[in-house]
Amino acid sequence: MKKHNGSMLAYLNRETQEAAEKEVYKVELIDAEKILPNERNFYSIEGVEEMANSLAVSDSMPPLEVVDNGDGTYRLISGERRLSATLFRIKRGELDKAELPCHVLPAFTPKGVLSAEQVEMLHIILANNYRQKSPLDQLNEVKELEPIARAIYEEKKETSGEKTRFRTFFAKEILDISESRLQRLQMLTKLCKEAQDAFDDGLFGKSAAVRIAAFDPDIQAAYIEALRNGDADTTLSGIDAWRKQREGAALEKESSIDLFNPDDARDFSEDGTAASADCTDDDEMPGERTKGHDTALEYDEGAEGTDDTEAAAEEGEADAAVRKEAAPQEEDGEGDTGASAPMDLSSLEAEEEAKRWLIKNLEELKSEVQSQIDACKESGEKVEAARWGVRLAELRLVIETIL
Repeated sequence: MKKHNGSMLAYLNRETQEAAEKEVYKVELIDAEKILPNERNFYSIEGVEEMANSLAVSDSMPPLEVVDNGDGTYRLISGERRLSATLFRIKRGELDKAELPCHVLPAFTPKGVLSAEQVEMLHIILANNYRQKSPLDQLNEVKELEPIARAIYEEKKETSGEKTRFRTFFAKEILDISESRLQRLQMLTKLCKEAQDAFDDGLFGKSAAVRIAAFDPDIQAAYIEALRNGDADTTLSGIDAWRKQREGAALEKESSIDLFNPDDARDFSEDGTAASADCTDDDEMPGERTKGHDTALEYDEGAEGTDDTEAAAEEGEADAAVRKEAAPQEEDGEGDTGASAPMDLSSLEAEEEAKRWLIKNLEELKSEVQSQIDACKESGEKVEAARWGVRLAELRLVIETIL
């Protein structure tokens, strides 16, 4: 990620900017054990022992930046690796104690629309501007910067009539990266902890990470476990195959117990749609079935609602045809296709077998639709992603109807 500049620097107060440029404040020597790591600092620390060995040869050290806590301790703003290396040397018995050169910064205060905490976070990020950042560092940086960027953006809209979209502003003015890269990073922030660690360890690349991030957290965790056990690969086709295999195994297990229980049947209106709005799936919250395509729309800030309406109408007609074909035939044989149940199966068993077959194929289709949504998001095809999202919502309704 490029060095941050522009609008972020404008939000550092004058004293903090000068401190960042190392032009003000005398250097003070402070006991290393009185300098506390900053809980807001999310950056990873690597090479501590190597730096400790380097400091053992030469005690030359650039000043750390700290803030006085007012209780005899100091809160670290920049220099965590240097502090960690010094404490490591004390722990292994090289030093009894150590005093480190420090710039003591004034307490952070609110600046414009930003709180004191946000100004401090901004300074921590800028203090780490120089470093090589791991993928996880970059993800966390986007998470921390987004609310700060949002506050700056809203203020600029009010004061100077900012016309650009927020994502454009965030990418160009704050992060100094392309919008497509920002979109990928925002998608990657949805990785669960296990997936983030695996990504940071270099087990898979960004394209695979984007595909994995579209899964529910529990499915992500299951995939990472399979990957570490050698039961999955990191190609996009391999990830999709693993997902289909997992869903198929779950469906087979469910079918072996009892696929259909009349006592659990839901109420449906005359047109075949669910009368209750609490049909759910992995990606939906109870009571929000009509919002089943929100995930696909989250990157489409300017999509017109008419596209979604038309797509829903088209898919509704298609689903009606599916339901018609899946409906039981009349007892008098009208509309009979000529197919008959195997002689060793009862009528009920034959119907259950037919339902299992239909659901299995619809579940495979659902996975393919989800893959289309993920691919559209990744390539920036916002309206197309929204259309596939509506199709996915309608497909879920069809499955619920069969169940």
